[in-house]
Amino acid sequence: MDFLEGFLLGPLWSDTEYETQRHVGFHIFLGTIISGIFLWLLIFPDKLKFWLDLPTAMYVIFIILFLLATPFAARIYYQLNLPLKLLILLVQFFKFAAVYVVSYQVMLPKYTLDLTDLPQTLIEEINLSISNATEFFEGFGRATGMLLGIIGGGLMIVLRLLIIIGVAIIVPILILIAVKLVQWSWDYVTQRYILRETHK
Repeated sequence: MDFLEGFLLGPLWSDTEYETQRHVGFHIFLGTIISGIFLWLLIFPDKLKFWLDLPTAMYVIFIILFLLATPFAARIYYQLNLPLKLLILLVQFFKFAAVYVVSYQVMLPKYTLDLTDLPQTLIEEINLSISNATEFFEGFGRATGMLLGIIGGGLMIVLRLLIIIGVAIIVPILILIAVKLVQWSWDYVTQRYILRETHK
C-alpha cells in the first residue's frame, strides 16, 4: 500500500519513503509488461478493441482533468477512509493506463506483425547478417572468413535483438517519467502557490 501511494500519488504527497528510494527493478518490470501488451496487441489486434477504438481525445481530456485534480485529491488523501483512498488510487491508476492506451493508439497502426511470414523473415535476416559479416572478413581467407562471418553475424543478430528489447523496455519507462514529471511540476505549483504549503 505504501508503494502504491508513493507511486500513484507522487513524492510530494506521500508519507512513505518512496521519493528517497530507487525503483529501477519495478520500472524495468513495468516497461516489460507495457511492451509485452504492445506485442500481444500486434499478434491479436482484435483484443482490447473496445478501449482502443474509443476517441483519443476522450483519453487526453481524461488525463488532463485528473492530472489537474491530482494535487487536490492527494492533499486530503490521508484524511479519508479506506474506500475513498482506494478510489483515488484507482483513478490514478487509470490515469496512467490512459496514457499508455493513447500510446498504443498512436503506435499500433505504424507496425504490423504477420506470424505466417515471421519465420521466413527471421531466416532471411540471419542469412543477410552472416553474409555481410562474411564479406567483411573475406580478407582472412575463405574458411577463416566464413567462420568469423558466422560468429560475427551471430553476434550482430544478438546485438540487434538486445537493442530492440532494450528500446522496447525503455520507451514505456520514458513515457512514465515524462508524465510523472509533468504531474510533479503541477503538484509543486499547486502545493506552493495555490494551496500555499511547503514540501514536507
